[in-house]
Amino acid sequence: QVYVTSFPEARGKWQVSTAGGRQPAWSRDGKELFYLSNDGYLMAAPVSSSSAFEVGEPKQLFRTNAANWSTGGWARYSVGADGQRFLINLPSPEALSPITIVQNWLDLLKK
Repeated sequence: QVYVTSFPEARGKWQVSTAGGRQPAWSRDGKELFYLSNDGYLMAAPVSSSSAFEVGEPKQLFRTNAANWSTGGWARYSVGADGQRFLINLPSPEALSPITIVQNWLDLLKK
């Protein structure tokens, strides 16, 4: 699940996701919190902190394959400054092809 708490001193805890989630990222204006759902959607939850912190109902933005593969700890997406564009980190189809490694290739040139 995705949760929010105050910083530097944790005073309260608010649940943002409703069916699991990971890799949360704030919009630049702080009015939305994005995250990847466990079923592969990029989600957006409206938030407000005018008087007290409140979280609105998360909505699905679009489906992505970013949740289906491991990035070794790297971010799977980045939010554009306008909060309307996203850069998704996915492997290219060519990256999934086998790689052939030739050792001692200089010896092959001599033949």
